[in-house]
Amino acid sequence: CSLLIFFGGATECIMTQWCSSYVESALGIPKLVGDIFGLALFALMLAFGRTLYAKRGKNILKVLTICLIASIICYLVSSLFLNNIIALVFCILTGLSVSMLWPGSIILVCDKNPNAVCGDLGGAIGPQLTGIIIDKASLFNIYDLPLTNEQFGLRVGILSSIVYPILALIILLIIKVRFYKNKKMNS
Repeated sequence: CSLLIFFGGATECIMTQWCSSYVESALGIPKLVGDIFGLALFALMLAFGRTLYAKRGKNILKVLTICLIASIICYLVSSLFLNNIIALVFCILTGLSVSMLWPGSIILVCDKNPNAVCGDLGGAIGPQLTGIIIDKASLFNIYDLPLTNEQFGLRVGILSSIVYPILALIILLIIKVRFYKNKKMNS
């Protein structure tokens, strides 16, 4: 349960903390435009997803599964597509896809493990590890891509961050199987 909260926090905070730099440097969009259309719209999508769940949310297991799969897709597309508009759109959509990961994980496990500090830990460690990967990958561009080393490093860092939603999805599936197994046994 703690790992699910950790990975949910990491998945959300990586794009939150790296969005502005990523949009400006990796996608080549001017800072003012990048902050307005990148970070601000990301935050708007984040708020929209949480508000939508608050108004109409049911079945947190299903919501978390959809959000984790969508997060993996958004991280992949935003880091691999060389078309900057498509990458920017998916960077923004990441806000919607991660919106319920951290709070949804807490909702799912609050009666079993109310230790929400793991989300804060994931929110600190995930972006830091991504920064280390970005720094190391920026030293070289091993592929003949039309990218600067900095752009290459940012894309590799963001791409490597899909490990968090993938691990969270695996943990969620384990929790789901165990939950339904226990639910059937208690019936």
